Amino acid sequence: MNAKIIAALVAVAFYLVILAQNTEVVVVRFLFWEAHMSRIILMTITGIIGFIFGYLLARFSGNGKAEEKK
Repeated sequence: MNAKIIAALVAVAFYLVILAQNTEVVVVRFLFWEAHMSRIILMTITGIIGFIFGYLLARFSGNGKAEEKK
């Protein structure tokens, strides 16, 4: 098996364990807005938002591979 496939399977297994252990409903408050959601959904949304911001920061900061080619 390929190392990437094994790493992906391990990551999915860890995610499933986290999913099983974080099923409680939490309250998220932002200014006047309030939402009730499962903790794992909150963790997933936070991770996706963090990934998007990190990608955009790396893409538009001028430190990318495109700058090295010039």
